[in-house]
Amino acid sequence: MATPTRFAPPRPHFPHFDPIVRHLASLNYWNRRLFLAKRIAPKKYPHFQYKYKALGVDQADRRTKHLRDILVESRLWLSSPRDFNDPFDMTARVIFEGTTQRLRKRFKKLIAEKSGKQRKERRALLDQFMRRPRHEWLQAIERVHAENHAQTGVVSFAGDPRSVLMWSHYGEHHSGVCLQFTIAKDPTTFVEAVPVHYVRDYPAFNWAEDTASQVGASLMHKFEEWRYEHEWRIVWPSGAHTYLPFDAAALTGLIFGCRAPDSAIALVKDMLYERKARGLPTVRTYRAAEHGRKYALVIRRT
Repeated sequence: MATPTRFAPPRPHFPHFDPIVRHLASLNYWNRRLFLAKRIAPKKYPHFQYKYKALGVDQADRRTKHLRDILVESRLWLSSPRDFNDPFDMTARVIFEGTTQRLRKRFKKLIAEKSGKQRKERRALLDQFMRRPRHEWLQAIERVHAENHAQTGVVSFAGDPRSVLMWSHYGEHHSGVCLQFTIAKDPTTFVEAVPVHYVRDYPAFNWAEDTASQVGASLMHKFEEWRYEHEWRIVWPSGAHTYLPFDAAALTGLIFGCRAPDSAIALVKDMLYERKARGLPTVRTYRAAEHGRKYALVIRRT
């Protein structure tokens, strides 16, 4: 029996994004591009987002199925951080520090929001929480943080389709493809992408402070030696191992790697024919090639 397709839970509520998304929805394509490029500070959204993918050897190959999800089904796979090739990615140093007054205030707010108990019961629960040793709280918070971390869904995008390193590491040694998404074609989905910050040390997550902003910081930081990726990512709480649908019109280009074999290219073209048969917008195809005079790639229309 086939496993039912699981789509991402409802879009997280980000109040600061809502007016932007509503405004973009009211604009035509060219005005969307202008707004994204010049009116959203400090991000300055790029025109395109890119995603490198491996090519499979046949239709049954897992890599082929993942690519077909994007080309034909118009859906992106949300990975869990536990699936990443870098075990340090999206990691934070969890701490439990603060004055007694600060912790009491934090517990009181949490109990009021989550317990559903009456005032007298909440007061007793607060006293119980305050008596519990701090090292036990730290262990409990570390467990919850790890569980939430594993359940977070992530879609990563690259900033440069000509990066020799990105083709080597994520484009299956230059034999895969790089997909081009036009943000202004589906701003509701792609405006959620946020640039990654590259740092030397883990960000700190202190439960006693403002947890929402700290969680966001831990999800968007990565070891500085990955800086060459120029990564942007969509982060979806509780969305790990689900699909995120997007407007098919947003996928506007596909670049074959300079080593892509003819057999794999034929598989991709079959998917593009299937896409066309469904009446979906045409995807332009390109081919990466070695520059010839320097360590660089050029991209040509096919």
